[in-house]
Formats: sequence, structure tokens, C-alpha cells
Amino acid sequence: MLGLFRNNQLYTVFFLALLTVLLRFPAFAGWLDYQPSLPENAGVLFRLLFSAAIQSSLLSASLATVLVFSQALLVKWLANESRINPDRNWFPALFTLIVMSSINAFQFLSPALVASTWIPLVLKRIFSIHKSNDITLTIFDTGLLVGISSLFYLPSLWLTPIFLIAIFSLRTLKLAEVASYIVAVFTPWVIAWGMTLLFTQNLPGLDLAAIFNWLSIQSEILDIHFWISSAILALLFSILLLSAGTYYRKRLIQVQKFNNILFWLIIGTVFSVLFNRAFDFSHILLAASALGVFLGLSFLSIQNKLVAEVFFFLLLAGMLLGSVPESLSQYQLI
Repeated sequence: MLGLFRNNQLYTVFFLALLTVLLRFPAFAGWLDYQPSLPENAGVLFRLLFSAAIQSSLLSASLATVLVFSQALLVKWLANESRINPDRNWFPALFTLIVMSSINAFQFLSPALVASTWIPLVLKRIFSIHKSNDITLTIFDTGLLVGISSLFYLPSLWLTPIFLIAIFSLRTLKLAEVASYIVAVFTPWVIAWGMTLLFTQNLPGLDLAAIFNWLSIQSEILDIHFWISSAILALLFSILLLSAGTYYRKRLIQVQKFNNILFWLIIGTVFSVLFNRAFDFSHILLAASALGVFLGLSFLSIQNKLVAEVFFFLLLAGMLLGSVPESLSQYQLI
């Protein structure tokens, strides 16, 4: 199967679309127990645009599928244009799709999923800073995109300092440019508050407890699917760590800096899980772009294509195991 994605041909997008539907099939087939709810850390735009959509499992799964497919295309564009992916193939898109479909929590629409769609655009603007003639505008655009993502998912604000550090790693900034970034991050908030006040006469509040509170894991969620999901994510992160050296081998200095930024994004995402009061696997989706790029490079570095295929099918088998009918979740392991 990997052979279908070892090229840079446009027709491969149809194979990617087919695989997207197949990997999201458990949600469409009704294998998963869907309980519609609006998370407390959902941003004002998510509440406005998607509150009705999440009430339907079919609509929620459909919108999630479209967003996942779109993000996979964006990551492919990001990785190839920035030369992070030296072979300019479809592996970044394929493995972004794998990451974003790997566990049950990623199958339906969520605030984190919508917010994560903006991350490749943020990264593209950051990667263009080193050759930008108008760095202030590029920095402002970056902050603006971060601010928009936080309107869908409040904890994505935790990535604000990560992206600022990323910009510093590529260019020396003046104080005015740092200020423009900070102003840009909160500009969408000011506009959203103003529009809400204009049309509803009520000023939306900001639930700081949703992003400034320690993680709390309830024993009810520690079922078989929790542990399978944890094992799958642990496997993905293990592949990432074991292959880290290959991401920097024979790479341009600029590409190595881009790789550092992707690692910072992953670390920032994982660290910020600790400040989400209600545990939710979907938070990891903020790092899906970086994970997809790195996993693609990991499998690309495997010289024996047969071994790569076997590992890939084992990964798919693990994902299928995690999507077995929810009736198995009655067996509590703790």
C-alpha cells in the first residue's frame, strides 16, 4: 500500500480520499458509542458554528472526515514546499491521516480537530519568515492564525509562546514585531467579542478554568478503549523518538531548524495536556501535522520496502483493534 504514496502525482489524491473514508468507517458504521456534548474548552466560534452539527453522529463524522482530509493535503503541501520531506511524495499526507484516524477519540468532530486544521497554515507562515521581505506582516499573519484557532479550541492558546520561540529561532525580532504578534493573537478575540456583543447584547466570557487547571482523569474512562488508545499513541511516539536521528541526517541547516520547530510543537502539545481539566485525547490533534511529517520520514527511511509494508499493516491492525464495537468497553481494567 505504501507504494501508492511514494510519488508526487496528482492522481494519488484519490487513493488518499479512499483511505480517508476507510479509516473513518468505524464512525460511519456505528461501531463507536457517540455521546454528543460540548466541551467546556470549546471556543466561541466552535459553539457558534458547530453546536448543532455535533448533535448528529453522522454529520459530526462527515465534517471530521472532511477536515482530516483537508489537513492531510495541507501538511503534504507544507512538508514538500519547505523541503522537510526530501522526496516530495505523499507520505506526509498519508501519515497525517493515520495519526488523525488512529484512535476512537479522533473519529468525530471536536474543537481540537477544527483548531488543528489551522496549524499547518501557522507553520507555513513561520517557515516563510526567513525569506520574507515584510517580516512584520508575516509575524502578524502568524499570530492572527493562532488567535483564530483558539476561537475554536481555547487550549490552543498554550501554543502561542511555542510559535513565538519558533519565530525567534529563524529571525531576530524587534520589540515592535513581538508586540505585533501578541496583538495579532488577540485580535480575533476582540472582533469575536465585538460581534457577539453587537448581535446578542451579551459579552461572551472566557472560561480560564478550561485552560488553567490541572488534569483530572476520572476512573470511569479507564476502560479497554482508553488503554488501547494509549498504547497506539505510545507506539506512534515511540516511532518518533527512535527515528529522530534520521530527520536531521544530511539536511540543510534551515530544514533542521524547521524540524526543531515541529518537535517544539509536539512537546508543547503534550505538556499542555496537563492543564486540561477534563482529559481528552483529541488535544493531541494539535500536534498531528508534526507527527504526520515525522512518521512519514520514519517509514521513508526504512530501506527494505517489504519491512516498511509489514510495519504499516501492523499499525493499521492496531488501529482496527481500537475501533472494535464499543460493547467491549464494559470490561474495566481499573
